[in-house]
Amino acid sequence: MVKYITLYEGECERSIIEWLKVKGYIFGRMYKQVLSDIKNINRSLNMINKKTVVTVVMDCDTIFLRESNVARLNQNIKWLLQNSKKLRIITQNKNLEDELVKGLGLKNLSILYQHFNSSNKTTYKQKLANLIPEKLEIKLADLDLNIFWATKILHQFYQQKDILILNCALSDIKRYTKQIKK
Repeated sequence: MVKYITLYEGECERSIIEWLKVKGYIFGRMYKQVLSDIKNINRSLNMINKKTVVTVVMDCDTIFLRESNVARLNQNIKWLLQNSKKLRIITQNKNLEDELVKGLGLKNLSILYQHFNSSNKTTYKQKLANLIPEKLEIKLADLDLNIFWATKILHQFYQQKDILILNCALSDIKRYTKQIKK
């Protein structure tokens, strides 16, 4: 039986992923892990095996600033490729706030903060991290899943056929997941 695991970086991403799980886009257990920081991935993620489909939601705004981050990320992605059934990577262009501004069609971050009844980034993050999926559904009713988390930033690093970098759109995940289950 196929097992699904999602790795994410922050609490705000966790809220979005929980909402996407309710909507049927992402499945399985969730673990907070930053792939560019894990030194011994085989110990940290020992629950992954050849029957596991791994989805990684990662932020790309700082990973490529240090060569050691890129080297560790490469090493960890290779490990995931070798030890899982399938690897799906969803990349954020900059950070979650920028993706939400783009996906909601807002003009800037200030309007995003207002959308979440916040006056600044700190209170916005606290509110977003604490929203349950049902409440998040109201806030994200206008989110365009064809452009949210749709970037090509990792294609320059990963051209392998056995890795799927989901930069097309979250709206294509359901179709892809049905193919895995066959």
